[in-house]
Amino acid sequence: MLDTARHFFSTAYLMKLMDNLALAKFSVLHWHIVDDESFPLDLPSQPTLAKNAAYSAKEVYSKQDVLDLVAHA
Repeated sequence: MLDTARHFFSTAYLMKLMDNLALAKFSVLHWHIVDDESFPLDLPSQPTLAKNAAYSAKEVYSKQDVLDLVAHA
C-alpha cells in the first residue's frame, strides 16, 4: 500500500520502489493516489482539480507520469 495522496513521492522514487518490490517477489502494488484531503492527479477532463486540491503545484502527477509508472511496472 503506497499512499501518495498524503505523502508525495517523485516518479523516480516510485520506479526504484517498484524495482525493489520486484526483487522481493512482490507482484501487487496498491497505489492510493487521491483522497479527500489531497488530489495530486492532473486529469485532462478536470484541469483545475489538481491545481486547487493538491498540497502544492510541484506535488502533482501528470497523465504522462502515470503512464510511465504503469509501463515501468
